[in-house]
Amino acid sequence: TRPVMLVNSPVSETLYLRERDFDIYTGAAWEATAERSESFTPGTKSVGTLTILTYSTRSTLFVPYYATARIDLAGGALENEQNLQQYTYNLSPSAISKTPVPDKQYTKLPDDTMDWAKNLAKKVTRSATTDEEKIIRIQKYVRRCALYDTATGQMDPSYDDFALWFLEEADRGYCVHFATAAALLLRELGLPVRYAEGYA
Repeated sequence: TRPVMLVNSPVSETLYLRERDFDIYTGAAWEATAERSESFTPGTKSVGTLTILTYSTRSTLFVPYYATARIDLAGGALENEQNLQQYTYNLSPSAISKTPVPDKQYTKLPDDTMDWAKNLAKKVTRSATTDEEKIIRIQKYVRRCALYDTATGQMDPSYDDFALWFLEEADRGYCVHFATAAALLLRELGLPVRYAEGYA
């Protein structure tokens, strides 16, 4: 109910602003490896300037797809070392080159999670032949499993796995629930996935 930021964009289509991504799933939560270092591939010719004004200083900056300059992330985020509230990026319609396949870290799961996710992922994607078909089936399945509700209660203590509880027991959830469930099922299929937080 209160504004987070004011965004002035040169493009009219959906714009993704990533604040942080996480690479380790513990069964109860996501964590980011602090020493992990990655770069966003620079984009092509600029289509204009994106301006972001946040209403309070945040520890990290929001990063768009795609900026024209290379952006280096540490621990899944771009730290706001200068305590900026307003900052800009030159945007482009796409990256210069295809991003390399991410590290195998992005397909890892705890053993207990692997046990249930393997059966469910196979069931949901049974007749799919391409990665794209599998992704769409997982997406549809996770969307149908619960209603979106920001007032969703906490995980039942009889469960050890947050995503399993959401898929089996909860009838409501919000972004962290849906994204976590989809990420784990996709990882079980061998697709490299990170859990990301931010805005569209």
